[in-house]
Amino acid sequence: MSTFFYQRLSIEQSNWFASDGKELRGSILKGNTRGEAVTQLVEHSTRIVSKQEFYNGRKESERPSVLELLKDNCSNKKITLDALHLTPETVTYIEGEGEGGIFLIGVKENQKELLDTLVSISSTKKPINQYCPEPEKGNGRVDTRKYESFDLKNVCFDKRWSNANFQTVIKVERERYNCKAKTISCETAYYISNEKTQANDTTHELFNAVKDHWNVETNNHIRDVSLNEDALKSKFPELSHNMATCRTIVLNAIYQLKPNNIKELIDEFSDNILTLFKAFSKFNFL
Repeated sequence: MSTFFYQRLSIEQSNWFASDGKELRGSILKGNTRGEAVTQLVEHSTRIVSKQEFYNGRKESERPSVLELLKDNCSNKKITLDALHLTPETVTYIEGEGEGGIFLIGVKENQKELLDTLVSISSTKKPINQYCPEPEKGNGRVDTRKYESFDLKNVCFDKRWSNANFQTVIKVERERYNCKAKTISCETAYYISNEKTQANDTTHELFNAVKDHWNVETNNHIRDVSLNEDALKSKFPELSHNMATCRTIVLNAIYQLKPNNIKELIDEFSDNILTLFKAFSKFNFL
């Protein structure tokens, strides 16, 4: 069953959305390794969930759940997805049936032939654009990234990708320095898109979309740490679904307040209920 929250069509059409799944660990019954799970469509810039789906991890897969999220919801939208969802069915839907949506999807070993092609292109072609943002410091580490985009014009792909309209590959080289251990780790990641890029493009939209995709992971972390989602133990799927939906609604409302620290805000609301009423009344939530 799909749960829609609210629509802001004039804004949504120009914004990026990420989708991913999250296990509701409190629903995993004794003797099982999987339980109920939720997939969500999250707006990059605000982290607000616009739609979510549930599925049972013991019987179902994340792929069809995410595809269901996109149906009737990706027209003219820009979607980022993990490598798990790089399938001809998904990209064809976004590109064609979704009426002109844009995708940016990770490429890993699950599509080895495609990955090898992209690695070869990035090794032999000159990039269209390059971007090296300032290093990011925090949590005892320093992260340095280098982004490059390559044109896929005139590149031949397997027949099953004939409707994908691949246009651009993004190569991201990450270097992480652990300040305490004084160690360096390196990683190279590839992403593919049906969005064309122009030489000397200063907007770096696809580069930023790669980085912002992880907002969905941030949402999952906050649901566990600040809202204690995995602490709820239940053998009833409906209860797990309803409580997950309540947490989504609450988190959406909190994001509209744009707090610096969500945990501190929740503690403040717990100490003074009038503060909660006053804050949420600003946008007619209460």
